[in-house]
Amino acid sequence: ENLTSMIRVPLTASATDRVLVLEMEGIAGKLVVDVENCTATITGGTDKVTVTVPAGEACFIDIPVPAKTYAGGYKVSVDGTVIAETTDAVEMTTEGVKVILNEPAVDENTGEYQIATSADLLWFAKEVNSGTDFEGKTLVMTQDINMSGIPWTPIAKDGKLFKGTFDGQDHTISNLK
Repeated sequence: ENLTSMIRVPLTASATDRVLVLEMEGIAGKLVVDVENCTATITGGTDKVTVTVPAGEACFIDIPVPAKTYAGGYKVSVDGTVIAETTDAVEMTTEGVKVILNEPAVDENTGEYQIATSADLLWFAKEVNSGTDFEGKTLVMTQDINMSGIPWTPIAKDGKLFKGTFDGQDHTISNLK
């Protein structure tokens, strides 16, 4: 009832089932969703929704939540590791989808961002389109990325520029639309 807003979490492909947990005040749920053919079972209790995603392809999981302001923020974890967390109030509206993206790995020796997944690429686009220009920074693709079925917003829109270095290392980004 009244599930009018979405929290979207990209999950990378895995050889085993992935367990995604969203914790927010006042949410609970028990339903089954199929997002971009990535079937997920959602179970819940007070202030928590757990999504178990079968092994297979990378996908986005959309978790429906009531549109309102969540004063306590949220915490999102995948396989027990927190990927995003805030204690600031989060306003969920009927107008949009809150996308949870975590920063990709950074090579400790070189300081280079390691772009290995569709979620990493989406994070990069979001950062540039939010005004981060990455001047003096290098992003390195570490493997091919398939963007099939993943919504894409072009990088450097609305006058926001990318001023860093993007090294594809002969990898391919396929099915980008």
